[in-house]
Amino acid sequence: MAIASLATRGKLRFVQVGANDGKLEDPIHHHVLAHGAEALLIEPQPWLIAALRDNYAAFRGKLMIENIAIGPDHGTLSLHTLKRAFWDDYTARDGRSPTILFSPDRDLLRRRIARRMKVDIDEAERRLDTIDVPMAPLSDVLARHGMTDIDVLQVDCEGWDVKVILSLGEVRPAVIHFESLSLSDADRQAFSDWSRQNGYGCIQGWKDTLAIRGLSHPA
Repeated sequence: MAIASLATRGKLRFVQVGANDGKLEDPIHHHVLAHGAEALLIEPQPWLIAALRDNYAAFRGKLMIENIAIGPDHGTLSLHTLKRAFWDDYTARDGRSPTILFSPDRDLLRRRIARRMKVDIDEAERRLDTIDVPMAPLSDVLARHGMTDIDVLQVDCEGWDVKVILSLGEVRPAVIHFESLSLSDADRQAFSDWSRQNGYGCIQGWKDTLAIRGLSHPA
């Protein structure tokens, strides 16, 4: 409803951090195709970039794809994932793609693997792999593409979501939608403070948070 309301004014500018392959568990793919003038899709997993581009082949707006991690500063970010040798087993047990298991929070990922693959924590740890990915603040990536005015920011970064939002710099999207299920207490408080200071009201779901600038609801 929020996106449809914005779209009554014209085509929209979308930014998605944690785009995966562009379709998997993606809440905005069809909105981008229907209402997008520009779409900046950011995904740190290099093996997903080709699929991401293919899944947006029908998009008729300006498409930009960045293979990078978003964080508070420049450098590299260590991201943890399931070793390739266990991908088929994970899919057989969980029914989903293992590419959703990708996070800077090693303990979070270890617990998810243990639960979903029905192994103990030590075995889950053995199944983890780590890659280092270039990292930059979202504000810098947006500036590189000339996106100083955003309509919709979608974030799904497995517990890293608030750090992404806080790296926006001076940019203030009209709508922010992000996964809040796995946030630390410190990040929940940081987002609550930031949203109040910047005029966002929030609608809290069991898994995700929708923040709308100008909404009078408390964070």
